[in-house]
Parts: sequence; C-alpha cells; structure tokens
Amino acid sequence: MDLSLGGASLRAPTDAPYALGERLSLEIDLPGLEDPVEIDAVVRWVDAIDTARIGVQFATGLRPREVYAVNQLARRQQG
Repeated sequence: MDLSLGGASLRAPTDAPYALGERLSLEIDLPGLEDPVEIDAVVRWVDAIDTARIGVQFATGLRPREVYAVNQLARRQQG
C-alpha cells in the first residue's frame, strides 16, 4: 500500500493475525530491478478495524540500488 526507506504499510492475509514485534521476511518487486528484494521486517502496528492492514519497519538496511528504486517509486506516486 505504501513504501518508504524505513518500512511499509501492507495488506496481509487475514487467515493468520499478526502480532506486534513479529518478524517477517518480505519479498518486494521494485521498479528497475530484475529480481525481487528480500527484506527482513518487524510488525510495528496492526489496524484495529482492518486487521489485514499492518505496518512494518525494515530490520535490514536497503542497498544503494534498492534505495534508488524506492525513491523512484515515491516520485511516481507523488507525480
């Protein structure tokens, strides 16, 4: 749903509720990169009304090419 350099808000399957502090391994397709990026993340919030909406903080840093791709995506969303 929303992606930044530090984390993301995501729509997640509702069949298994997520807990604050839970660690996740994400695979994200970024524009301009051939392969998906694998990122470790930590659940920081779960929407009380729509439990399929969660916020995660990236636990591992992004590499420079990934930072560039996220910035390009953000520019497209603002434009």
